[in-house]
This record gives sequence, structure tokens and C-alpha cells, in this order.
Amino acid sequence: MLPALELDLGQLLAYVAERPPAQGELLRSLERLCVEDLALAMACAGGNTEAMVQLERQPFSVVDAALSKMPDAVSHLQEIKQQLRQRLFVHAGDQPPRIAQYSGRGELRSWIRVAAVRSAINLLKSPQGRRN
Repeated sequence: MLPALELDLGQLLAYVAERPPAQGELLRSLERLCVEDLALAMACAGGNTEAMVQLERQPFSVVDAALSKMPDAVSHLQEIKQQLRQRLFVHAGDQPPRIAQYSGRGELRSWIRVAAVRSAINLLKSPQGRRN
């Protein structure tokens, strides 16, 4: 369990409302929602430094384990993690940071693991990644 962040409940409810549930019954979708993870993602998307530190300590910790299973990615680990941080936390023009795309329908750790593997694959396909 992550340390509590001071969040506005109204903001969190609006944030949840912006992410429609998967097909099926609304109540069941809401019961399965990873509210704590969604609140952390919302805080990160809003630029909350404390939330980003919490994300680095907990959910982001899966990156090393996920990439250790990709031998070619291991030599690029720090670069991949930095690219992932940039994609997750930095606005791209008028687009919000990608962490804002997290819907809360699964664990944040799993969502980050997938993002890390995709980042690694993209880097390894690039000329920069193939040089090593």
C-alpha cells in the first residue's frame, strides 16, 4: 500500500468519470477499479512531485525485472527508464503526459511493465539501439 497523497476527492471523481468503464455493468466496473493506483496516476499527471517519487518506489520498480528478461535491453536499461519517465510524466505539446491514459482497470504496475517493454522494443528497433 502506498503512502497517502493529499488529493481533492472531487478532482479524483472527475478523473474517474473521464475514463469510462470497460463494457459491462457500471457498478461491477467501479468495484474492480484500482482507485489507489488511479489516484497516484492522476497526481503524477498533474505534476505532483511526491506522487512521482511514490511511483518510482513502488509501481515503477517492475521495470528492472521486466527488462531483465530482455537480454538486449539490459545494456540500455537506464536509457529506457529515462525515456519511459519522459513519456509518462512530460507533456508532449498540448497532449497530457501518458500516465494520464492509465484507466485504473488493472494494476498500475502491470500497465508500467507493458509501457517499459514497449519502450525497450522501440529503442532496440531504432538505429541508436542497434549500435550496441
